Amino acid sequence: MRLQLALIFGEHMVLQREKPIRIWGTSARNDTVTVKLNGQCVSAEAEWGKWCAVLEPEPACSRTSLEISSKITSEKICFDDVAIGDVWLAGGQSNMEFIMKYDYDFQETKLLPDDDQLRCFTYPQAAYPGFLEINACPEAGFWRLWKDEEDRKFFSAVATYMGMLIRKSENVPVGIISCNWGGSPASAWTSMEDLKSTEELEPILSWHKKACETTDWARYIPASEAETPPPTKEQQDFNDRFMMGEDMSEFFKNFDPSKLPPVDFAPFTPGPRSTVRPAGLYENMLSKVAPYGLKGFVWYQGEDDDAREWAEFYDVSMITMIRSWRKLWNEQLPFYQIELAPFRGIGM
Repeated sequence: MRLQLALIFGEHMVLQREKPIRIWGTSARNDTVTVKLNGQCVSAEAEWGKWCAVLEPEPACSRTSLEISSKITSEKICFDDVAIGDVWLAGGQSNMEFIMKYDYDFQETKLLPDDDQLRCFTYPQAAYPGFLEINACPEAGFWRLWKDEEDRKFFSAVATYMGMLIRKSENVPVGIISCNWGGSPASAWTSMEDLKSTEELEPILSWHKKACETTDWARYIPASEAETPPPTKEQQDFNDRFMMGEDMSEFFKNFDPSKLPPVDFAPFTPGPRSTVRPAGLYENMLSKVAPYGLKGFVWYQGEDDDAREWAEFYDVSMITMIRSWRKLWNEQLPFYQIELAPFRGIGM
């Protein structure tokens, strides 16, 4: 096995200041992996091929280097543009996923001065193990700088404006980890252990169980592994118009979802590999980020739970999810929720 780091680590990353810094990955079994940062040198044993090195807290700095090396394979990984500052994880559904490309003010915002200390990492959307091998996500999985227009387009809009305010008030590098998926319920981002231990959330687990019991596995699994074709020009034009907030009432007025052809796998309908299934995104996205050092969480979501008639216990869903996230990071991190804004143009 070769020396590898967890996906979240890469060139231009921002590490959390004033907290222990955890660097982890995989290597050859029983390897010794050495990590160097700002004069620190820490080694970790790769028992069963997995390793995690813990470095002492560091103050904020705009540029340093990180070096990881393997004793057994002699491999070395170096990152020369590493910042240390404040890191926020931005989670939720389409509200948080919404990128700067579609922002109403982007034509003005993109002209703001370059700021290579404002950085964003978008975690690739993965619904189940092996998902990314079928549905590659070339626009995600690496750190971007607020510099050229092409990179700016792919920053989470809400998180970017928050990051700009933090940059101004704290004057330290700011990293945003965008970990979200449009149309996802809170339960998809909560551990199964916490869902099962919360009696009020039993309707969600029953909903999922019933869907799995009626699944034709022989048809469902191959269908779920079929590569998703890229959108046609017409589909992309529709997506762009919708995301830009154009009035789509005429389209939805004549749209009848019951007339859509049946499919063996639909990501947003309940099922064993569904995007919306309980704990699915927690297991395949969120848990892959932990225990990366964070300042806190910011969350923007709610419509999906309301649409599924789970609003009456949404407070319990959120309390459970927040507890689940803090348990995953083993830290009582601040958790901020953004109030839902009104939306015009649906006309349903």
